[in-house]
Amino acid sequence: MKNILLLVTAFALFSCDYSRTSGDVDEALPQTGLTDPKPGEEPAVRFADVRTAVFESSCAGCHQNRGLDLSFADYTNTKTFAAKIFVRVFEDRDMPPKTKLTALQEQVLRSWLDNGSPE
Repeated sequence: MKNILLLVTAFALFSCDYSRTSGDVDEALPQTGLTDPKPGEEPAVRFADVRTAVFESSCAGCHQNRGLDLSFADYTNTKTFAAKIFVRVFEDRDMPPKTKLTALQEQVLRSWLDNGSPE
């Protein structure tokens, strides 16, 4: 079921066009055409999915080991940085600095951010 949701999410991401105006990173994240879940419906990508697929493999090595403010182990802390994560990964493209995210990792992360970063 998760594979189907990821495929639908990937299709939605690649079939939509959006632009983000420059400004404060605290402004709302752009939407890529994904809709909010209906009442009682689970979001397609949750924090645990992103933590496993992206944060643990591509981010934690630097952020956990160097005592930086952003620890991806904690949902509340990570959610606080959601807008900055979007800017650094998708606009500035300077995170992660050593190895870039795979296309699937980008899709999972973008889906999570676009849907309000659900827990």
